[in-house]
Amino acid sequence: MRQITVSLILLFSLLTQSAKAQDKLPPYPDVIRHFFSHYSYEPAEFTDALLMAKKKEGWYVTIVNQTENDRIKKQQLFWDLKTGQYLPLEGFNDRLSDEEAQTKIYDYLSGTSSVFNFYGYERCRYYGFTGWEMALIRDYGSNVTALSDTMLDGLARAYSFYATGFLWSQTGQLDGNNDPLRTQLDNMEQPSPERIMKFKNYVDTSLSFYKLLTGKNPAYKGVVGNAAMKMFNEQMHGYHMMMLAGDSLKANEYLNSITPDPIFLAMAKNYLAGLAPNAIIITYGDNDTYQLWYAQQALKYRKDVAVINNSLLGLAPAVNWIKSAKVVDFTIPASSYSKQFWQYARHYQTAAGSTSAQTVSEFLEELKNQKISQPDASTYEPLSYTHTKLTIPVDMAKLQKTGVPGKVIKNIQAELGEFMFLSDILTLDIINTNIYTRPIYFTTTFEPLAKYIQQEGFVYRLTTERGKEDTLTQTEVLLTEKALNTQIQLPALYQQGAAPHPLDFFDNTYISACQRVADYYFANAIPGKARTWSKKAFDYSTSHNAYVNFSIVKMADILFKTGENETAVKWLEKMAVQIEYNFNHPAALVLNLDKSMAASFVLMIQSTLKGNSNQSKIVDDVLQRLSTE
Repeated sequence: MRQITVSLILLFSLLTQSAKAQDKLPPYPDVIRHFFSHYSYEPAEFTDALLMAKKKEGWYVTIVNQTENDRIKKQQLFWDLKTGQYLPLEGFNDRLSDEEAQTKIYDYLSGTSSVFNFYGYERCRYYGFTGWEMALIRDYGSNVTALSDTMLDGLARAYSFYATGFLWSQTGQLDGNNDPLRTQLDNMEQPSPERIMKFKNYVDTSLSFYKLLTGKNPAYKGVVGNAAMKMFNEQMHGYHMMMLAGDSLKANEYLNSITPDPIFLAMAKNYLAGLAPNAIIITYGDNDTYQLWYAQQALKYRKDVAVINNSLLGLAPAVNWIKSAKVVDFTIPASSYSKQFWQYARHYQTAAGSTSAQTVSEFLEELKNQKISQPDASTYEPLSYTHTKLTIPVDMAKLQKTGVPGKVIKNIQAELGEFMFLSDILTLDIINTNIYTRPIYFTTTFEPLAKYIQQEGFVYRLTTERGKEDTLTQTEVLLTEKALNTQIQLPALYQQGAAPHPLDFFDNTYISACQRVADYYFANAIPGKARTWSKKAFDYSTSHNAYVNFSIVKMADILFKTGENETAVKWLEKMAVQIEYNFNHPAALVLNLDKSMAASFVLMIQSTLKGNSNQSKIVDDVLQRLSTE
């Protein structure tokens, strides 16, 4: 018995040391900054990329082939856990200028230059290389009682990520781990019962870690909210993947395992409550999708609405399920969207295409009729399109039957960029196919049709009103005011006792909506209402410590001009201080700025103060520190 006790004590000590070892590693921003303070890198081949890998021995600098599942071509230990020191590197170029280095650092912290995200580096002990999740599970997954909340989060992410390899994935970096059940499925291939069970086992283990995390630190803040919110999203992920795999029994097990929480319905209502009957809403993230599905399936709320996640339209099995379940109609056949070369299309400029327009129907037919050579799964030429100006011909008599607001027009005009992902191509197809039968909404602006999107609270409706993208129309203001005053349930989102629901995306959306309403009233010489909405945003910003939102500068200007000088100065000072803090303490869940960007934003704050005959020593001092070389 004594031997067992001693062994347990030793194990506990080792685990505690292992957990603390994570804290000994310098954070990702420090590693990036140290590299670009001493070296620079230019790829020898266009498929190469520089990545940081957080491994057992410390931080590695790796060169990977992006087209071969990030296969490591070269790696060097950069920061050694044993010595706690940076090591010299070989084969890299001399350092860049300070300005160029700052740009590179920002590109990595913002995710522009790395497929691995800042959050993963911040929360996972191992990260930044193919197979990171299995390494983390192997070294830390067996004994968890002594692990920190951050380690529990990292393990939950690792098990969830590893589970994806048994079904389908929209990301790379998946390691087969010599397991035949993890060989990549074809886009139209259904998984075997063994694969489904393996997936479920790993997701269930992920959920067990989120449950431990919820008990250890209920207010633990992640990308989508607190630990309970992440656990909910993982349960809904399991539900959705089981539905795609054709196992509704296991899907319902996940749905029924969810502990009801008023916040889920509150969040769903913020999007669904004001939609017209039989609507389609295109969503873009976890928190504007999973809560809506849960409200529909578990609570039977607004089941008339088709909730379509734009990102999932890039996953062939998800599109297949939408088609077979008859959620919405579209014209692109499975023989097209299941092909790898349909993942994106690029613009091929022609003389005719640069001056004329196609209908969306003609655009889709042009894509469907292309013959693409694909020697293997990873070698192909993408689709191409000749026109960037598209139209949807409008029959107003038919359109008005769906209750679409707006003027009488002949065409809705779409403008495309140089690239189109499958998800956006299918979104255009869904709009074009359903425009006369179902009202169409989005949870954020859909860029190709931005001029025809009308804001209604937290949703955006497709109309025939060709408005200005930066200001609201009178109709939009009235609808948004109504939604902000009646549908948006702020207390339900935040007043949850000892386990608050931190939802930064909601902070920014709410503050920005207030700003657009305030702008409208100020521009139309109704200063009282402009001041009211600006002060509402100030009260919200103050109570939720949400200061890095550039709508604040516009509303502070309104407050100055409507006699609220003290409030405006206080707001701008808090924003300047927070910008400097974020620059000095980069983190995954804040807006990260390089030095020049941070300085330019504080300069904008200073200019707003001076333009209203005010000044602030706090703002001046922040700007001086950020401007110092």
